[in-house]
Order: sequence, then C-alpha cells, then structure tokens
Amino acid sequence: MMSVSTILHPSRPLLCHPEVKECPEGRNSQCVFSMKSFNYICCQDREDADKPMCPKYYETLLMTCGDNVDNGCPKGYKCMPSASDENLRICCKPNHSITYIEPETTFRENKIVPFVLPNAPVVQLNITFMDRKIKLAELVDVTQIEIFDEPPQVYDISTDDNKMYTLILIDATTGTVNWLVANIPSIDGKLDLSRRTRAIISYVQPDVSDKPEGIHVLVLLLFEQKTAWQQRELSRVPADDFAVRDWIANNKHILDETPLAGTFYGVTKIFFETQGCNGASYSDFCSEICSDSVS
Repeated sequence: MMSVSTILHPSRPLLCHPEVKECPEGRNSQCVFSMKSFNYICCQDREDADKPMCPKYYETLLMTCGDNVDNGCPKGYKCMPSASDENLRICCKPNHSITYIEPETTFRENKIVPFVLPNAPVVQLNITFMDRKIKLAELVDVTQIEIFDEPPQVYDISTDDNKMYTLILIDATTGTVNWLVANIPSIDGKLDLSRRTRAIISYVQPDVSDKPEGIHVLVLLLFEQKTAWQQRELSRVPADDFAVRDWIANNKHILDETPLAGTFYGVTKIFFETQGCNGASYSDFCSEICSDSVS
C-alpha cells in the first residue's frame, strides 16, 4: 500500500506496526515486516490476484513453505501448490468436512474471479438456448454453434418488482459485449424481457472463427440496479475492448458491485487434420470425417 504522491515527495510504502499503528482498510490489508526496508509496511492483495488457496478438501494456512512435503508447516499440515497459483506453495491440512459455496467456487476455479470479475455472483443464473439447458462452466463444441443463434432464456430467478435490472453477456476471451439489456423491469417477481425491453447492444452469437484455436468463455451476468440508467451513460458502453471490472467500478452509483446472478460457458473450435486419418480424432465430428475419407 502506497502513500499519495505529491510534488515534493514521491509515493512511498505506508508504514505500520502490529502493536501500535494499524494499516488502513484495503484488500486484506496486513502489516508485514519488509527485509528490504527493514520496516513494517502495509501490504494488500493485488486487485487482479486471487487469494492463495489449498486444493479442495484441504484447510488453507496462509503460510508459504518449501519444496519438501513437511518443510516449514505446522504439525498436521503439508506443503502443497496453491490451487490459484501452482508456483506458490502453502501449508494445507486435509479436511473432508469442508463445504463449498456455489457458484463462487466454480467461478474461482475457472479464474473468472478475480481476473474477469471482482466478485462472484450471489446465485447461479439458469439459462437455456433453444430449449437446451446450459450448465455452469459447460463446454460446447463449435459444431453445435446453431444453438446460440438466439439470446439465452433466463429462468428460475426471483426479482423485486420495485427494482430494475441489467443483463450483460460478455466474451471474456475477446473482451467484447455480446448482449446488453438495461433498465429491465420485474413483473410478478420475474424479469420482463419482452420485446418492449430494448437491447442497448443487440445479441450476437460467439465468434470462434479466429485463430488460434481455443475456448471462448462467455459470461452472463444479472445486476440489480440502484437507479435507472441514463441514455448518455449507456451510449458510452463499448462493444469492443470491454473490461467488465472497470465497467462495474465506474458505475457503482447504478450497479451493485456483486452480481445478483451469473453463469458462464465455453465455446471451442477444434482444428484437426484428415491426412490419412493418422492423427487422433478429438470429437465425434472428426471421427465422422475420418470414417468418410477411409470408405
């Protein structure tokens, strides 16, 4: 944590003391002894970094350790790679009674939080495309891209008739907005996504035509609004080069920082060669191509 820079003095680490001077409020702010400056300084988690965590069904002790299994850890703990960063080893203790909160756990395991979103949604958003239910973190092959021709249908989400809502779909891989609907009313506890609710950015299906091949991660979020969007504010939402973290931070006066509901799914394009079909077939679609070429 740094002080505010001035004309006379550059920004400097904030000093503290564990018994005398506390650190200001921040992202998990702590008073830590620095061997470089030989002072206690205030440190906080980076905004784009996830908190170190042990693998599932292990208690996390925020203590770094060496390569040896028992190196530097208290009794009952062992040194293991962090689930959020394999290059960081921390002390972990087995505990099969731990319960995990969803959808936060899946959002964190897939790095949607904190790299795309600062906070995980409160509840999972249930959606269908052309009557097909899409599960949280489901991967869909590009051969089934036609199911994404129309916007998703949202179901089983309770809303407040005294509130308005924002629904946004982003391609986290390309940084584009694929759909944005704002000032959505609630009628009888359900979102009113009828034709009279005009989309600010019209729906477009995932674009997986560009190489290199890989997975396009689509994140759909529902926000409860504190007040109505003004047209001038919505006109500033870029369809490309979109960073949802910045968008949320810049619109705290309208949106809650934590989405009310959300989900995400992946669309992948599998490239393959059919030269003699000597290579591995990575999908049923590839297998059919190989079968046809052999016959």
